[in-house]
Amino acid sequence: MTLFLEMRLPTVTYLYDDPEHPDRVSGTVTSPAFTREDRALLLGLEMYESSLCQCGWPIQVAWHSEMDGYFESDPVVCHACTAARGSQVAYPGRVRNTRPDGTPMPPFVPGMTITAPDSPTRGS
Repeated sequence: MTLFLEMRLPTVTYLYDDPEHPDRVSGTVTSPAFTREDRALLLGLEMYESSLCQCGWPIQVAWHSEMDGYFESDPVVCHACTAARGSQVAYPGRVRNTRPDGTPMPPFVPGMTITAPDSPTRGS
């Protein structure tokens, strides 16, 4: 990552270990693509991404039974898909959390505060 962000440049060390031709390069040693810090950052990113639902919201919020009915989305039209398919194509827009501020939820407990797929929804 530090190479990608141009925070450091790759280093190449040339080896001259051919006794018959000491003036010719016989090999190279290149610095590693990822430093220890890069690997730590990538592991942190992997941990963060594993804590998200497919929709992009944190699992502890998106799956919490207290959040049932508090997410809204306005559909949006994709003009490229509409042109390709010949009829209007709409997708869910950005999802908003409409839960009032200051109303705390109980702690998220997997298996306890998760709404099952077959349970009735809020307001039904």
